[in-house]
Amino acid sequence: ESAARRDADVEDTAAQAPEALRFDLDEAERRFANAVDALPASAWTVEVRTRTGRAIPAAEVPWMRCREVWVHAVDLASGASFADFPEALVAALLQEVTDGFTARPNCGGIELVATDSAGRWAIGTRRTDEVVVRGPAHELLEWLIGRGKGTGLTSSGRVLPPIPAWL
Repeated sequence: ESAARRDADVEDTAAQAPEALRFDLDEAERRFANAVDALPASAWTVEVRTRTGRAIPAAEVPWMRCREVWVHAVDLASGASFADFPEALVAALLQEVTDGFTARPNCGGIELVATDSAGRWAIGTRRTDEVVVRGPAHELLEWLIGRGKGTGLTSSGRVLPPIPAWL
């Protein structure tokens, strides 16, 4: 309906007891799955707009839902952590986030190197003054999307570089 209505709904939902919140999540997942199952093949190419107004094909919505559920499971202090994320999910999210940052003007010069895999991601185009940030992939992701301070990471710039808000 509107950003204000969404924000109000989030606040109302956050105040619920855990049992009610779990019920609402289960119901929302059921409604989402039913809606996805009911979509005709032609609907997946229809352009929709994200909350920020970005135009995307409807086929991206299930990925966005997946991302949202995993990240908010951590946000809800449910006992889940970024270390619980599947490795493929962490890699896909890191790629999406670094691509998004790279597309922004004046955002760049950071290379991310996973110390627990062969993963490497870059924000911006390669430069000689680029800062290299190293650490476990899930900790890189947590820091990059503003959910952690990066305490398990190291930076060639001695301190972690500032990063903009993710979404």
